[in-house]
Amino acid sequence: MKAANKWLNGESIPRRENLEIIAKSTKVRVEWLQYGEGAKTTSYVNENISDLDALIQLATPRTQTELLKIAEAAADGRLTEDDVKLLKVIADRLIKKE
Repeated sequence: MKAANKWLNGESIPRRENLEIIAKSTKVRVEWLQYGEGAKTTSYVNENISDLDALIQLATPRTQTELLKIAEAAADGRLTEDDVKLLKVIADRLIKKE
């Protein structure tokens, strides 16, 4: 409790592992807690889960494995802005191939 009071009063900063625990329990992204930037939550993953399930069903087994890893990381708030940019590049390439 003493540590949390120091965090709230700006006297200290939580370590990464503590930020991850707080983020997971409050369902917000670590980056949002740490820097106040980007999306606060990753709720968009849950809202579009049926779309993701449909996509996974169309994919090869190898791709299914990788898509599930990405979905898990997104749900846990572990995707960084750079990760999202890379995923956008990949998605844009795939759209051009159609």
